[in-house]
Amino acid sequence: MDSYIGKTLGNRYDVLEKLGEGGMAIVYKAFDPMENRIVAIKLLKEEFLENEEFSRRFKNESRAIAMLSHPNIVKVYDVYFSEKLMYIVMEYIDGITLKDYIKQQKIVDWKEAVHFTTQILRALQHAHDKGIVHRDIKPQNIMVLKNGNIKVADFGIARFARSETRTITENGAIGSVHYISPEQASGESTDAQADIYSVGVVLYEMITGRLPFDSASAVSVALMQVRAEPVRPRDINPMIPLGLEQITLKAMQKDKAVRYHTASEVLIDLDEFKRTPSIRFDYPLTTVPRSETAAGSGRDVRLSDPSRRVPGENAGQQYRPVQNSAAPVRNDEDDDEPAARSAILPILIGVFSALIVGMVILGIIVLKNNKAKEFAMPELIGKKYEDVIAQYDYISFTDPIYVYSEQYADGYIADQSVKAGLKIKSTTEVTLSVASNKGTAVVNVVGYQYTEAQEILKSYGFSIRIEAEKSATVKEGTVLRTDPAADQLAQYGSTVTLYVATIDESVPIAVPDLSGKTQEEAKTALEEVGLVLGEVTEDYGTEEDKGKVISQNPGSGDEIKYGATVSIVISKGEEHETTFEASFALPNVGSTDKVKMTMNDVAVYEASVSLNGETCEVSLTGKGDDNAFVVYLGDYVLYTGTVNFRADPPAFTIVKDNSDGYIVKKPVPDLKGVSLSNARKILEKEGFKNISVLEQETDLYTPGSIISQTPEHSSEVVTLDTEITLVVAKSKQLIVTTAPESTAVHTTEEDPLGEIVDGDIRG
Repeated sequence: MDSYIGKTLGNRYDVLEKLGEGGMAIVYKAFDPMENRIVAIKLLKEEFLENEEFSRRFKNESRAIAMLSHPNIVKVYDVYFSEKLMYIVMEYIDGITLKDYIKQQKIVDWKEAVHFTTQILRALQHAHDKGIVHRDIKPQNIMVLKNGNIKVADFGIARFARSETRTITENGAIGSVHYISPEQASGESTDAQADIYSVGVVLYEMITGRLPFDSASAVSVALMQVRAEPVRPRDINPMIPLGLEQITLKAMQKDKAVRYHTASEVLIDLDEFKRTPSIRFDYPLTTVPRSETAAGSGRDVRLSDPSRRVPGENAGQQYRPVQNSAAPVRNDEDDDEPAARSAILPILIGVFSALIVGMVILGIIVLKNNKAKEFAMPELIGKKYEDVIAQYDYISFTDPIYVYSEQYADGYIADQSVKAGLKIKSTTEVTLSVASNKGTAVVNVVGYQYTEAQEILKSYGFSIRIEAEKSATVKEGTVLRTDPAADQLAQYGSTVTLYVATIDESVPIAVPDLSGKTQEEAKTALEEVGLVLGEVTEDYGTEEDKGKVISQNPGSGDEIKYGATVSIVISKGEEHETTFEASFALPNVGSTDKVKMTMNDVAVYEASVSLNGETCEVSLTGKGDDNAFVVYLGDYVLYTGTVNFRADPPAFTIVKDNSDGYIVKKPVPDLKGVSLSNARKILEKEGFKNISVLEQETDLYTPGSIISQTPEHSSEVVTLDTEITLVVAKSKQLIVTTAPESTAVHTTEEDPLGEIVDGDIRG
């Protein structure tokens, strides 16, 4: 069990269970007896207490949230900082993260997505008005309550806009790479518009069920945020209204001048959209058609030069930059019939022309094959390249290789891939090596693994030298650049220096999402980004996820150091519920009260009981090994603890016993006019035993009856040991005179305390 569970923090907060864990902090559920409420405690991990950067970020969060008071932002109740412990006490949210909700729904209904987005924006507008930029808006930091309300949490890397200008650490961008703005990914200064971009990504994910940019490499995703354009949401989900797509894309514009400037601007457009869902906005937004980009599919968008063949066609991938001229968003409803009819004729002409051209080309190929089906390869070495190309037009020459040669003059053929005299067909490809006294062009191997780059350059006659160069963005072992640079001429046999990427271990690495992967797949995914698979444990999940990762620590998107370990939990399949009888002792105070028991915040038992020191038996049904329970007597917390259904037998563990502090409180009964003896009986029956009596002479009450009491009947309830003072009526004193001795008068007087006294009065 976690070392903090069952402990009391700050002599106040009773830690009940662990709720979750992130890269730098652990969140616990706890009970605050002073306020009699459940709270969440975010505790900085011990290994980061001496790390100035993490401590600063943690303190920033407490400072940021403490300034905020909004229904859509998690409240902070208390903070504590010391050299050995740092934690923030926050409002406990009974709900799930928006990320989990998206996973459940696959695609969130667009009306619900608008409802969620509106609340997120209201929270951000409040924060921005206070000068605070969140900088890590993502579904993992947004809580969805059972009533559909939203709470924004985790201001761990929030920035005070008026007091700080940097947005990155010394070693890289801050924030979760799938949701950060282009300016964050580029290490530039950020403001409220960075949060707007992140909200756009969250909205995109909700209405499409997928991220706009995704890749196995965090570096690739960051580059996509800067350079690539997403697939249009309506290309993925046609049910999305055009107006909502426009709002989403405007929030995600890479050019800040085109993007929404404030949260209130987005809210205004959302309000207009909610009033008129068929609305379309006049936005000049930049988008790239699906066929032109692989953004969102995990593939890179590549720039290619068709004029030059480079070995290894798939290596050295780059990203399509955003065009300066903004293209308007396509309006699916703008097409009308005249325009459609006017477009048909050019299309038909184009198709007809293409058919004719195709037939001509086919005819040429057939004729050429018939003309030269097979022939002997001629001797071409020593001939001028330009003459050979013109003379032997029926040979399928590839692009030439230019080589340094001392034997042949510049422009003359030094070698041929098919030896002279061999019989070949006209479809056989032949490569010629052409002498170039100016040198050989260095092949572009940037983006290749250095081992492959070495082989390619060696095949062109170059010697290779390796230089390591630290990189925070490129996978280790990848060629960053060459000297001489690509396409520059170098003498045959000369040395080309490869500058190969090595990991900059000081730069934080974003942890990949391992959910749904097998153990081996998770290990591979971590190694690809420079992380190590740590502890592997098993836990129950569903039959569908059996054998796959169901949780990880640190979580997806969290930033940790290079070479750090990530632990995973593999699903054992579905767990079945267990039922057993649990018991706990009741106080012996001789009264009755209402006992209530909750497990995981759900009531499982409720009844009125006699508090005579006996035990209370409760039948519990559930599963798991860390179920939190609370036992109440009235509104008093009697016990807190955990239930482990997986133990054999199941274990019912009381962590906090408050039974000694339970005090019975009752109202004092109305005793006015009651005789003293009856009043004593009534009080003792109710449990009051601390009784005092005072006498007061009066003619208004029957002697021996109660005139008044303290506390009065109308006062508040009191404890059973409270002193009850009764004022009892006493008859006024009689004046006694002496009578003649012969006359004897006997009288009786009722004693104020209820006894008969004899007396003589003589005359």
